[in-house]
Parts: sequence; structure tokens; C-alpha cells
Amino acid sequence: MNPTARGRIADRLSDFEASLEVGIGENGAVAAALRARGRDVTAMDVSDAAAEAAPEGVRFRRADVTEIAAAADPMAALALPRAPGVVYACNLPAELQRPTLRLAERLDAVCAFTTLGFEEPVVPVRRRHAVGSDTLYVVRGRIGSD
Repeated sequence: MNPTARGRIADRLSDFEASLEVGIGENGAVAAALRARGRDVTAMDVSDAAAEAAPEGVRFRRADVTEIAAAADPMAALALPRAPGVVYACNLPAELQRPTLRLAERLDAVCAFTTLGFEEPVVPVRRRHAVGSDTLYVVRGRIGSD
């Protein structure tokens, strides 16, 4: 995903005061852009490299979305200071789409993601084009005026 697309995605998500990025990996450009807009951002990933690469000001939690989605209290499991308005992911693989949606449902949050590009979503979605060929899929709730 190119930097312009990540900036446009951050634009779409910036209406939410608090957000949770699932599988941030080593490219926290959307999380960093949201922080630059004064938003509260928590990111989660199973990777040690992701922890080291987390943008400044972004709260990082080393966690597996499938485990957190099934936890008795996902807010407590992630030690979130406030409920996120949106749970989002960039380049979310098909096998993590259902647990990401489940986590958003448990947190009563909007759910949005982009795919790896060669995969179609495996959960029902509304398409929202971010830029060029990159598509932001909104799975639960609404973003902006969509």
C-alpha cells in the first residue's frame, strides 16, 4: 500500500477519537498519521519487530487478535484506557478478518480494513475506495458519510 493511500485511510478514520490497529506490523503510517491528528491510538501485533517499530505516541500491545476477540473482557485483556471507536487493519489477511470483526463487535466499534490486495474479503463488507486500487472495506458501522 502506498503512502498516499495510508494518508487517505487516516483521513477517513480521523473522526474517531480512539482507535485500535490490528496487526500493525512494521509500517505504522496510519497509526502515526492518526496520532499526528491528536487521536488516541493503540496498536496490536504478535511480532516483536512490530513492537520495536511502533510509532511514537502509539500504545503497543503484543497480542493475537484471535485470542483477544475470544477473551472474557477484551478491553481488560488489552489494557485499553478507553473504548476505541474503530478497529482497523491494513493488509489484513483473510484468516484474520473474522476475528477482527468479532473484536470490533465485542468492543462495539466500527470495523474497517484493507486486504492484501490479491484476496477478497471473507466477511460481508461495503466498499470504500481510499485511493487508486487500494480499497478500505467497512464491515461494521459507518465511517464519515458512507
